[in-house]
Amino acid sequence: MDGARVYIIGAGPGAPDLITLRGLRALGQADLILHDRLVSTEFLRQTRNGVEIICTTELGQCPTRQNNIHHKMIEAALAGKTVVRLKGGDPGVFGHLQEEIEALQMGDIDYEIVPGISSALGVPLAAEIGLTARGSSRSFAVVTARTADGKTNTNLPKADTLIVLMGASNLPELVEQLSLAGWDSQTPTVIIERGIQPFERRVSATLCEISELAQSAHIRAPAVLVVGKIAKFSSRQRILFTGIDPAPFRHLGQIIHWPAIAVQPLDNTGNISSALRRLAHGQFGWVIITSKVSAELFLREVDKHNLDARIFAGAKLVVSGPGTASVLQENNLRADIVPEAEGSEGILQTFCQQQDGSGTVLLVQGANAPGTLSSGLSELGLTINRLSLHTVHAHPDLGSPLPEHDILYFSSPSGVKAFWNAYGITGFQRPIWCIGEVTCEQLRRIGIAAKVVSPYVSKKANAQASLL
Repeated sequence: MDGARVYIIGAGPGAPDLITLRGLRALGQADLILHDRLVSTEFLRQTRNGVEIICTTELGQCPTRQNNIHHKMIEAALAGKTVVRLKGGDPGVFGHLQEEIEALQMGDIDYEIVPGISSALGVPLAAEIGLTARGSSRSFAVVTARTADGKTNTNLPKADTLIVLMGASNLPELVEQLSLAGWDSQTPTVIIERGIQPFERRVSATLCEISELAQSAHIRAPAVLVVGKIAKFSSRQRILFTGIDPAPFRHLGQIIHWPAIAVQPLDNTGNISSALRRLAHGQFGWVIITSKVSAELFLREVDKHNLDARIFAGAKLVVSGPGTASVLQENNLRADIVPEAEGSEGILQTFCQQQDGSGTVLLVQGANAPGTLSSGLSELGLTINRLSLHTVHAHPDLGSPLPEHDILYFSSPSGVKAFWNAYGITGFQRPIWCIGEVTCEQLRRIGIAAKVVSPYVSKKANAQASLL
C-alpha cells in the first residue's frame, strides 16, 4: 500500500552507539516505535518529537503478544505511518522475524530489514573474547538454551567455541548437557550478564565450576555464555566506570560501566523558550555548555523549536572538553573554544586570558553542577544567565554487588557522592582515577586519594602527570 512502511531494525547488543548508521537513519523517520523490553531507552532519545513509543510488553502476555505486535504494525502502516520494529541484537537471531515478515506480507505492507550486531557476537567481543583464533578455535556455533516449550536444549551443535543465549536461569542443566555432549569439565567458560550495558557483570571459571560461581554472584538474565578455549578475559586492567557515557574511556582498559548517577530531564519550558529567543536575537555573546548531556538536551530543544545552527550566529560557543565538542560536531557545529584543561577550571582560565563579545553568557549546565563556574565568571565581570535542562540523582541500581575491577573511575563530584552513599569506604578499595581536579577535590573531602587521568590524552601523558 502506498505510504505504508515498516522497518525491522536490529538495535545491536546493548550500547546505544552500536546501532548501525542505516538503523539510526530509519529510526529518525519513525511515527511509531515498537521496541523490545531489553532495548536501551537511550535509542529513544534519537527520535523526532511526537513519535509514539510502545514497549512490546504493554501489548499483552505470551503467546498473544506476538499477534498483537503484528496487528499494531499493520494497523499503523495502513494508516500511512512509518513504523519501526526495534529489536535487540540482530532481528534474525532467535527472534520472531519470520512470523513478522509473514504477517506483513499477508497485510501487503512494504517492509525493510536492517541488520544489527547480535549479542552472541558483540557481547563476547566487547569483553575481548574473539570467537575464533588460529590454532585454538576455527569454528563457533550459537545456540539457545531452551527449546520452544521451555525445556533445556539437548541438541547442542559441535564447534570449537559455543555461545549460548538465554541460559542464565537453567545453567546447571545446561552444563550437564554440555558434559553429556563431550565437553571437558576443565573447559574455560565465561558468563556475561547485561553485556555492553550498564551494570555488566562477568564470571569466569571452568565448565564444572561455572554454575556454582554464577549462582554465588547472582548472575541473572540477560546473559551470554561462552564455552571453549577462547573463553578467557583480556589481561588489560578492568576499569569500573561510574560516569554516564563510557565511550571516550574505552581505550584506557576494559570498561565495566557502573553508572553512579542517572539523568532526569527538567521541565523548564518557559526558561528554554526565553533563552532561545534571546539567543536568536543576538543577546548573548557567549554560549557555554559544560557537559555532553547538556549539549544533547540543548540541541534537542533547538530542534524542537524549529530552529537550527543559525541561532548561534551572534555568539561564541565554549565547551568544557573534547567530549562536549564532539556532540556539537555531530550536529554540524564547531566550538569556538575547547580549553586545554577540562571542566570549569579550563573555562575560567580561558576567560581570564581573553574577554570579548557582549559580556553576556548563556551558561548551559546541569542543575546539580557546583556554582564555581558561574561565580567565577561573574567575578570576571560577565553577566550570567544559567539554563539547566537536567538534574542527576543516584542511579536506582546503585548498591548492587560490585564486580571484580582494578581501577575505579569518577567523572563528576555527584558521582562520587552517590557512590559513597551506596558503598561507603568498602567501595573504594582499588586505585581511584578521576577526570579532573574538581572531582578529585570531592574525593579528598571524604578522605580518598585519587589521580587525574584524562581520556583525551595519551597513556604516556597520563603516566607522566601522575608523577607530578
